Amino acid sequence: MKIAIDLMGGDNAPKEIILGCKKYLEKFPDDTLIMVGTEEIKEDPDIANILQNSTSEFVIADTFVDMNDSPLMIKKEKINSTIVKSMEILRSKKVDCTFTCGNSGAAILSAMDVIGLKDQYSNASLLSFIPIYERNPVAIIDVGAMGNRQFSSETYLEITKLAYDFYRSYYNNDNPVIKLLNIGIEPWKGTKEHKKLYTLLKDTYKDFKGNIEGDEILKGHADIIITDGFTGNVILKLLESVHELCTKEFDKNNCKTSNNFLHFLIEEFDYESLGGAPLLGVNGKVVLGHGKSSSKAVFSGLNFCRKYAQIN
Repeated sequence: MKIAIDLMGGDNAPKEIILGCKKYLEKFPDDTLIMVGTEEIKEDPDIANILQNSTSEFVIADTFVDMNDSPLMIKKEKINSTIVKSMEILRSKKVDCTFTCGNSGAAILSAMDVIGLKDQYSNASLLSFIPIYERNPVAIIDVGAMGNRQFSSETYLEITKLAYDFYRSYYNNDNPVIKLLNIGIEPWKGTKEHKKLYTLLKDTYKDFKGNIEGDEILKGHADIIITDGFTGNVILKLLESVHELCTKEFDKNNCKTSNNFLHFLIEEFDYESLGGAPLLGVNGKVVLGHGKSSSKAVFSGLNFCRKYAQIN
């Protein structure tokens, strides 16, 4: 298994990204990481250790995209950044997947420019996951890649297929339940495009089970939830804040006892346990990690890449 990783992406780069690489290779010593970084970090002792004890490689890029940079920087001043370089390595077929915790807008734009879309009908969309107690996570799409696009029933029907195909393969589930996020369960609720999408989904998927409201998201009544990128991103950030609040109560409750719901909220209801979000619709396997990723989240993200690369 070969994975390209942007060492300079994220708030905690490069140290936490490098440590995550070390943890991953300790568990999967036969895998290869192609680490993309700038010249000044090449001599980092942890990188030297990785290169000495594995088949991994270090590739130099001229610069990197800062988290606050405009994504368009990759088309102007930073055309040879670590994000772009990692996508070029994926395009060359030297790796099975590319992973970055960096500027998500730049990563999405770079993937579209460098490896391209799957076909003329595809849209780049970001699939993320919400952990659910004692079952597989709920997949939610889109969570940001389509954030500036007007909601279109035809576009989101195509995106549903991407999510449906991914979920079936990744979780080995032939009949994932699809639901459309809306302001009510009735088919006549929502905007004109929501109502149109409801009809299209009903006519296309036997596994489509209607609308779902916000208060049902965490109850496990759906495997895949369809929503626009703006709303999906807001939902993820809200749930992250819920985890932060729960974590503050860790020492006040019996959360250390395994197999209880409080323990789940602290240990598993956390982006670090999932690690990454696949960018669907592009002509290659790209996974985006959280911008705040620690070495634990990087390890989880690389582990996700490994499994993703093994499915068709």
